[in-house]
Amino acid sequence: MFYAERTLAPTPASPGFRSSPRTPWSLAARLTGWYVVSAFALVLIVTGGLYWALVNSLAQAEDEILLNKVHVLSNLLAAQQPNEAVISQEIGEDTNAPRRTYVRVLSAAGNVLRESPGMSAEVPPEAFASGLNPSMTDIRATTVQAANGRALRILSMRLRDTGAGAARETVVQVAADVTSDQMLLARYRTDLAFALTVALLVCGGAGYQIVHSGLRPVRLIAQAAEDIGASTLDTRLKVSGLPSELRSLAATFNAMLQRLDEAFSRLRQFSDDIAHELRTPINRVLIANEVALGQTRSPDEYRDVLASNVDACGRLSQMVQSLLFLARSEGPQSRIEREVIDVAHELSAIREFYEPLANEAGVELADQCQAGLMAQVDRSLLRRAIGNLIANSIAHTPRGHSIRILGKDHGTSMSVEVVDTGQGIAAEHLPHVFDRFYRVDQNRSTTEGHLGLGLSIVKSIATLHGGSVEIESVVGRGTTVRIRLPKTVQRA
Repeated sequence: MFYAERTLAPTPASPGFRSSPRTPWSLAARLTGWYVVSAFALVLIVTGGLYWALVNSLAQAEDEILLNKVHVLSNLLAAQQPNEAVISQEIGEDTNAPRRTYVRVLSAAGNVLRESPGMSAEVPPEAFASGLNPSMTDIRATTVQAANGRALRILSMRLRDTGAGAARETVVQVAADVTSDQMLLARYRTDLAFALTVALLVCGGAGYQIVHSGLRPVRLIAQAAEDIGASTLDTRLKVSGLPSELRSLAATFNAMLQRLDEAFSRLRQFSDDIAHELRTPINRVLIANEVALGQTRSPDEYRDVLASNVDACGRLSQMVQSLLFLARSEGPQSRIEREVIDVAHELSAIREFYEPLANEAGVELADQCQAGLMAQVDRSLLRRAIGNLIANSIAHTPRGHSIRILGKDHGTSMSVEVVDTGQGIAAEHLPHVFDRFYRVDQNRSTTEGHLGLGLSIVKSIATLHGGSVEIESVVGRGTTVRIRLPKTVQRA
């Protein structure tokens, strides 16, 4: 029996489901959003403040009308002989007036003593039950809705009369029709809503235009950067006219382009040098083999050709090894194996190794180092660097002259100097002697064993140790090459 295997598609809740990453907002959208929010918030605060001020102003005006009405009634009721006609006239205002004011006078027991016509139907006494104002200086009026739907501003105040000998208390309730005020506020809110809508649109449009104009230099920089390629590394961004923030960015970008341009130039020059240096020995091997194969040769002649080929291949192998070392030394993962060494002992060992070569060239070789000088370096790399300098000095020092190897202590650093009394180097060549394949004497070639990489290797070794290399030379008096390295000795 066979069973069909069914594969379930991943669901949003299953581990196999991956939602697409959310696209972040552009800088223009973010700035526009912040501008619109901040500007609209400011407009909203201003319009809200104006609306609040209008509401308070209308309420204060109505409260003053009510308070004035209470004050007039208080004086009329407190008279020795109240004028009923005047009181009735004050209470019973014209019912056809556009803004009616209602008045009700109650006894201390809550009985209605006087009342404006129709007031009970509009606003009963229970509507004033929220509280009494203790004095005319402490006004707390409220707005209620009458039975007919009109808005009323009501005020209730307790009055005490002691003029007739016995204290009497009455409660005066006044109400004013504020429907027109509410309609005014409604129209004002409509106008504010329209104004806020227009302000929001204006803020959005203005914000977009401002941000779009402000980011124009950024777009120009991006466009210029997009047009730069390997063949246009000499292009530079225009710094003049840019804002101060972008000016520093453009200057930094130009500096990066300058470094890239120099690096590509060195790479192109290096490629040309490699092609030139490899072409000569390869052509020599090829020509020698073609000549040897052109006719029958004796075994000795074939042996000479093979010996010449081995010598050429050895020089090619040496060149490849040197180039490989330089390439690895410049890599970000390059590391060195440090160990604490006695510099004086190392210099003595290096001198003994190269002393036969110096004796053969008729050059005196000596070393001198401060006693107790210790340094934490890569022993093999240091020997290679000093050996390159010694071999280079022997090749350029006439017979009867001398070469000295000096080790010096500089506190936190140490230096090794190779000083010769040879031919010297002209000043125009000194800035270039550490370049790859650079030769002061262009007549010397790889056939003589001079690759033009020795000083480049010395510089790379010094750089790997966090140090530097310097050269001083005077034509006819000699050359001094100084390797300065940090003396990072481990302490117990």
